[in-house]
Amino acid sequence: MIATLGLLALAAALVAALTQSLGLLWLRLFSLPRATQTARAALLVSLQMTAVAFICLLLSFWRNDFSLRVVAENSHTLLSPAWRLAATWGNHEGSLLLWTLILAVCSLATLTLRPSADGGRGDGTRLLPLAALSVQGGVLFLFLGFSLFFSNPFARLTPAPLEGADLNPILQDPALAFHPPMLYLGYVGLSLSWTITAAGLLARADGVTIARLARPWTLAAWSALTAGLALGSWWAYYELGWGGWWFWDPVENLALMPWLVATAQVHALASAARGRFVAGALLLSLLGFLLALLATFAVRSGLLVSVHSFAIAPARGLAALAILATAGIFSLTLFALRAPRLSSSRSPPDGHDAVFLINLLLLPSLAAVVLVGTFYPLAAELFLGLRLAVGEGYYALAFVPLSLFLLPGAGLVPLWRRGVALSRAEALRSLRAARWGWTALAATLIIVSLLMPEVSWLARFALALSVWLLVESLRCLAVRWRGSRGRRMGLAAMVTAHVALALFVFSATVSRSWQWERSALLSYGERLSAPRHGFRLDSVSGVAGGNWIAEEGRVVWFRDGVERDVLRPQRRLYPASSVTTTETAIASRFLYDFHVRLGAGGDEGWRVIVLYRPLTVWLWFSATLMVLAGACGFCGLVFRRKAGGEGDGDGDKNDDDKGGGVAASAVVNDG
Repeated sequence: MIATLGLLALAAALVAALTQSLGLLWLRLFSLPRATQTARAALLVSLQMTAVAFICLLLSFWRNDFSLRVVAENSHTLLSPAWRLAATWGNHEGSLLLWTLILAVCSLATLTLRPSADGGRGDGTRLLPLAALSVQGGVLFLFLGFSLFFSNPFARLTPAPLEGADLNPILQDPALAFHPPMLYLGYVGLSLSWTITAAGLLARADGVTIARLARPWTLAAWSALTAGLALGSWWAYYELGWGGWWFWDPVENLALMPWLVATAQVHALASAARGRFVAGALLLSLLGFLLALLATFAVRSGLLVSVHSFAIAPARGLAALAILATAGIFSLTLFALRAPRLSSSRSPPDGHDAVFLINLLLLPSLAAVVLVGTFYPLAAELFLGLRLAVGEGYYALAFVPLSLFLLPGAGLVPLWRRGVALSRAEALRSLRAARWGWTALAATLIIVSLLMPEVSWLARFALALSVWLLVESLRCLAVRWRGSRGRRMGLAAMVTAHVALALFVFSATVSRSWQWERSALLSYGERLSAPRHGFRLDSVSGVAGGNWIAEEGRVVWFRDGVERDVLRPQRRLYPASSVTTTETAIASRFLYDFHVRLGAGGDEGWRVIVLYRPLTVWLWFSATLMVLAGACGFCGLVFRRKAGGEGDGDGDKNDDDKGGGVAASAVVNDG
């Protein structure tokens, strides 16, 4: 009964989404207010029905209804209730339904768009809200259709098995319960800026207006995507047992590409809100969501082999490719037709614009590097018959050096004065003003070169540039705080994000440059020794959980001869799926982490592996700062719009409408 109700709700949501997507056509039958009201009502019905379908799937997992194929393949009677609920999105069908539900929830943002009272800049501004509802309804219709016809979560098994196959053991982890929803929120959040951009182009709205409407939702999506990537990296760090936080796995790369483009998009929209680089900003708004769709298509088709991938399903892959092609052809064709008419500031470029443009070009270039490295092996096998692998070496040579060029620009942009003509005198004046940053950079290079000559020059420059960015970001805050009244939240968000970037680069470089690993076959009472540290294996005993049994070691960590902690690594066996996993024990401190893994063993002893990872906690701290910076920037934009203000939010008084104004009444109605 529950499954039947869920299936009917999914079909009703599909019909409502189709009604919403036809919003612009209703203008031939109704007035603009009536057509808009119809599209809004259809959106609410679609959201409610999608929520009902997802709740029905949750209840099916809670009750272990093995008559549903997805429950039988991803649950077990010994699985705890919490993991049964998390299993709802730990599979292809459930994760796609959650993706669609988040899309329906995010679509509510289109309800905040209101036509201007006086028509604004013509019919474009007046029709933009209805166009946005229609475009977002089209996306929702495509994904509901995909879920219903190619990925039905309520497909039946006849006869129903008495027991399920269990949830993938590596997914039975708290981080994996929150990582997919947060990542999907970032992916789907990018659909809002895509929708607003496509709808604005379709309605022939002003480019600056489109940028200002899309900007806050881009910030929110970027924050969610950052949190999703950080949670996934944290999970890989402690759960997979490899001791690393990034492995250039194909699906990791697929999530990184939209994040890079979204980062460029956040900055570009801030500039476009002042009439700069309008066409480029809108193009990035389209590309960000298209890359999110590419990630969805590649993972769910089984096209790329990864620990994250779902089962191979060619029909699903072709359907997802059709959705990607439809969205891409529609939006990029629309951009090509409308881009020549987008207005930008006619004032000559200043120094701020020059450095800003370089950074905006670097970020999509980095995404292109990742795209090539991810899909080149597939293309080589498909067209040349060659089996190739692109590993960490490619990214170390192509991605890392190019990414370091972002750091100087990130420090120079906030301090380069706007409205000053690009000249040699202004460039020299800005460089001289950054003398504290240059001093810190030189000091870092000298100290690292003298004390740690074994470190590569690339790592030395990464450390020096991160210190430079940190100093310059804090100096920016000190210099501009007093003159940024009313916009201090935006300034704080910008500086916090740049400080977080500096901390991330510094800690990532230290973590990769000074890590080490020790391994030994130990009998009870023996020690594995390392500089200033020791690890004694006391015992290995059997323990049991809800749906697993394990061998658990007791390893005592000593520092300078003093006992500091007791670590309990495990080797788990999940009988239902016959899968063995390694559960790493971690001793985490402010400056370093120790990973302890328990390998195979027997009468001769047990293999104990110890990994040293410095400054790992700083990675998670910097990622948290980035998320907070994005949330702070989003709140700053919302509060200023409620107060009737606009601009880029970084505290500069000369930012508003430089080279072009906007009909304020056509922007977001946050009430």
